[in-house]
This record gives sequence, structure tokens and C-alpha cells, in this order.
Amino acid sequence: MAKRSRLQRLRAQGKLLDEILAWKREEVAKAKRERPLAMLRALGATVPKPLDFTAALQQPGTHLIAEIVRATPAHGLLSHHFHPEDLAETYVRAGASALSVVTDARFFQGHLEHATIAKEVAARTGTPVLVRDFYIDIYQIWAARVAGADAVNLIVGILGDKALRALLAEARKLGMEAVVEVSDEQELARALTAGARIVGLTNRNLRTYTADISVTQRLRPLVPPDIPVISEDGIHTVDELRRVVEAGVHGVLIGEAFVRARPEEREQKVRAFLSHITTWGGKRR
Repeated sequence: MAKRSRLQRLRAQGKLLDEILAWKREEVAKAKRERPLAMLRALGATVPKPLDFTAALQQPGTHLIAEIVRATPAHGLLSHHFHPEDLAETYVRAGASALSVVTDARFFQGHLEHATIAKEVAARTGTPVLVRDFYIDIYQIWAARVAGADAVNLIVGILGDKALRALLAEARKLGMEAVVEVSDEQELARALTAGARIVGLTNRNLRTYTADISVTQRLRPLVPPDIPVISEDGIHTVDELRRVVEAGVHGVLIGEAFVRARPEEREQKVRAFLSHITTWGGKRR
């Protein structure tokens, strides 16, 4: 309860992201000591080549990227029946075009093992996996690849231009693509200048963890037509889904709404959302 109250205070003060990044720096430093980059490079040579995440978004219509996420800073644990393998199987069976896995341990109760589990399930159908975290070091890019990532996310708001380009280059060096996440016009301009090939429009304010679907509606027209666009986070209701799909995005990333559903109702909810996506987004391209 004390930890939850502290997170609530940080959100109210707009300091949540600062807390996350401070912890992330400590986490990465510890990981490097326990498993040096040289070890990850060696392990990386044994991992199958990544799937083409971009290709999954370039097919006609709008696509669902279904996310595996255990907890959030706003709501804590999302389900007492959290099983990454079951979630991955449900998403794949329901027809998701790609999976996403949140691996941050402290604030989202994730783990790289969740990505590996999801990848094992997704590989059966050739479904690509996006591994989401707060990437600040190329070490994390290698760790994600070893865990089975086909793509990673890069958050423009936490990276300088030099770091953004370096992480983007490292991901591509490993055969992955990066979803470059932005939340305003300035960040979008920086993402495009850095060479983003997929843009994620983040509806979530990471400092307060509040959501605003109008971010997608406002920024979508500013992205060049040849770059796939994903609307991410904060999509819980059918109306919110309709608004982002009708904005003309290539993909929608939804996790919390599915994870919080009753296990026996989860697949039905995914299929219902997919049906709406097909109806509203089928004429996008």
C-alpha cells in the first residue's frame, strides 16, 4: 500500500517518469554486472532471426497488436490470473497480427521471460513479438533480442537525439525494427529526423499516466503516408477504439483492456474488438 501511495503521489506531481528512469539506470547497471554484454552477444548468435514486424503492419486494413502486461503504475496488478502463455495463446487464436510484451519489472511487474514465453507461442504461427520497455542503453536491445524480440519500442521523450539514433541503429543491426513512440508534434519531428520507419502515437502521458485518445487524432495527419502508424495505450472502450481506427492508423496496441477481462471472457473480447477494427479500418488501404 505504501508503494502504491508513493506512485500516486509521483503521478500527481508529474514525476513518475523521472522515478522510472532513475530505477532503469540502476537496473541496467546491475544487469551488466551480472550478465555482461559480451555474454549477450554470444547468446544472440544462437537465437533464430527476427520476424519482419513491419510487414505485419503493411497488409491492407488496420491490425491489432495485443499486449501482455501484468500491472501498471495506475492500477497495480491487472489480473490475479496472469499467465503469459495463456494470454499469448488467446491473442494468437483470436487473430492478433502481432503480440506486445511489457518487460519492466519494478513498475509493470514484467520480465524478459514473459517475452520468451510469448515468442514460443507466437512462433508457431509466425506472429511477430514487440518487446516494450524503457530503453536507454544498447545492452537492453541485446537483452530483448536474446529473449526473442522481433521489434522493440523507443520512447523519444526519454532519449536525446544521439541516443535515439544509436538505439535505432543497434536494433536494425540485430535485424529488428523499432516502434518509435511519440506524444507530441516536437517528438514526432525528432522521430522522423532520426529515421523512424514505424511511429507509435502514445496516448499515455508517462509522467502522470493519464490517457488522451486525441493525441492519435491530432498527430496522425502529420505522419508521412509511407510510414506505418500505431495508436498505443489508453484504448479501453469501443468508442475509443473507433476514434483511433477512424483516424487512419495501421495498428492499434491494446493490452490493459484485455488483461483485466475475466479469463473465460477474454478471447471473446479480443474477437469483438477485432471485428470492430475490421469494420472501421478495412478501407484504410
